[in-house]
Amino acid sequence: MTKSGKYSLLRFLFSVFCFLLIVLLAGCGGDEDTGPSELALKLTQEAAPVTVETEAPAEEKIITPEPTVADNSTSSPTQEPVSEPVEEEPVAESIEQAEATPEPAPQEDAATATVDPVLEEAFVTATARAVEIQQTVDAAAVAEAAQEAAEDAALVPIRDELRALGIDPDQGQLGFTHPPISLQSVEFESYAFDNKNALTVAQDFVMAADITWESRFAESGCGFVVRSNGDENALDQYIIGLTRGAQGHVLFAEQKRGDVELKDVTDIYANGIDPRFEWQSGTTNRLAVIGRGQQFDIFSNGTYLGTINAGAGYEEGFVAFFAVNRSGGVKCDFNNAYLWKLN
Repeated sequence: MTKSGKYSLLRFLFSVFCFLLIVLLAGCGGDEDTGPSELALKLTQEAAPVTVETEAPAEEKIITPEPTVADNSTSSPTQEPVSEPVEEEPVAESIEQAEATPEPAPQEDAATATVDPVLEEAFVTATARAVEIQQTVDAAAVAEAAQEAAEDAALVPIRDELRALGIDPDQGQLGFTHPPISLQSVEFESYAFDNKNALTVAQDFVMAADITWESRFAESGCGFVVRSNGDENALDQYIIGLTRGAQGHVLFAEQKRGDVELKDVTDIYANGIDPRFEWQSGTTNRLAVIGRGQQFDIFSNGTYLGTINAGAGYEEGFVAFFAVNRSGGVKCDFNNAYLWKLN
């Protein structure tokens, strides 16, 4: 027999037992008009359907009978009302909200906060170093700006002179400006050369300087060397110099492998052309030379002296200042000197 059939049989036997008991009690007490006695009614009330707990199969629906309130008092027919159970509010949502809201992180009291002295010292050092670097950068920027301003100021008279010589300053760029320099030559037929920008090489150019000479005899002179190969043992170069001889001349010479031939020397009587030319010792003249290809234009004190066509064919080379002594020694001072490279 299955559990369901056993359960139904028990309920049926129990119901038959209760019915017989009620009939028996009804026959022993009370009369026919008044109906069943109080004892029968009480037993009937207490004999309400009883729930027999049995294990129901997983596939069947369990039916739970509604609870019956028994009369626990025989003295009072009135029963106290049973209070309805209070329905508890769901707390799942509150729990989820509580879990979702993070607790604030505990903050350290400022009074009790501690700073690592090593980190603090490192921070102070790094800050001071950053300030020092920034000050260095600012100073360098100021120095660079000052240098650019000085260069721009120095270019003003150079550009003005170039225009006076018939040169467009926009058709070239500065090769160098030279600081004051002094050259001396004391031995007979000796030379002295110098240039603080010795590695500068020029092809077409403008070179100018204020030249002050001091010499006992007129054959000594001061001037420029251009398009030099730089070989001291076999110099190839052009020489342009001022000399006091015969009240002032300008000489242009072609030096080949260290030697100068008289046929390669051009003499220009400067004092006869330039009324401002000074030939006495201790005086100053400004010499300017424009070289384009093998053609050289010579100026003294802004006055055009003439054009010389060279035959050696030197196209480019180094430039320098020179002093040459023929007798008695010579001293040459060069000031406000520059080289301008032509495009």
